[in-house]
Amino acid sequence: YDQTPLQYTYLPPIEITSLAPSFGTIHGDTMLLIELDWTAEHIHLRCIYGKNLASVANIINGTMITCLTPLVMKPGWISVDIGIEDEENLTILTPISAQYRYVVEPTIKSIYPPRGSMSGGSLVTISGENFHYHDERSVHCRFGNQTSPAVFATDNEVQCRSPAVDEITREVQAVRLVGEPIRDEVQEIRIVGTPIAREIQWVIVESSESREAPQVVRVLLTASTGMEGYFKLTYRGFASEPIGVKAAPEEVENCLASGLFESV
Repeated sequence: YDQTPLQYTYLPPIEITSLAPSFGTIHGDTMLLIELDWTAEHIHLRCIYGKNLASVANIINGTMITCLTPLVMKPGWISVDIGIEDEENLTILTPISAQYRYVVEPTIKSIYPPRGSMSGGSLVTISGENFHYHDERSVHCRFGNQTSPAVFATDNEVQCRSPAVDEITREVQAVRLVGEPIRDEVQEIRIVGTPIAREIQWVIVESSESREAPQVVRVLLTASTGMEGYFKLTYRGFASEPIGVKAAPEEVENCLASGLFESV
């Protein structure tokens, strides 16, 4: 049999005495503050979520660490353990797991009242959705850089006392667009076309019938331009008076009836 010695290391158990907050959004990146009943000596500690998710544990002091929660696909409870990680697997060192709940991200819809005294103490009601009543200790209202504990009024409302402030500050936000320097701008629109000129068009109607046979000739003239103009009707060397292109039908009829076309 093989008597080659192999190394096996015993590590002391790590007990989790507190974990806050106890819930966070499914998008992850919630900072967990975890207190341990153990002196943090190992620099490669990991926070282990469920069976196969882990994040680096940052040691704050001998008994306190912080971890960022990973992203998950759906809300629900998950176990949190402390352990170490090597190239092959995760080793859990906590005998009893802590519990953490992933939730849908809360949404704030309104706040009342929208203002209060600098001395603080105003009761502010915040309305919205997904406030998660199950752990009131983990819910706080943030006023600028200050926080205040929240108390649930209903499933969709929490109330906080506004903190006092030393001075009122006015915040101005600026949006800067990076581009060319601002300068006067002149825009030119050039229309290229032919010069306006007098235009003469001829419409010739020929008939194969005998000139002595009665016939009706209809000439339809349409204009696709806004320019003014006129036309004449010529028959056997005679011409009518000028008729405007915008003349009404009765004007054309009167012009023809009063001239050489009266007997045609």
